[in-house]
Amino acid sequence: ISQAVLTLLTYIAGSFGALVMTVAGLGAIISSSFGQYRSMMSCLIVALGSFILRSMMSTFFNLESIDENY
Repeated sequence: ISQAVLTLLTYIAGSFGALVMTVAGLGAIISSSFGQYRSMMSCLIVALGSFILRSMMSTFFNLESIDENY
């Protein structure tokens, strides 16, 4: 179970989290330009949540200790 958690957290904190943040940010810009403000707000929340999650993972969780214990 710990290896699966490590893999999942590594993907979220790595390039996949950056991809989600970038796509959601671009979706927010495109949605707002077409006048769809509800979808713009949801895309903006996803982008900010992904950015905050990446920062929180590196600050509060030590992913190296999970790898060493497995």
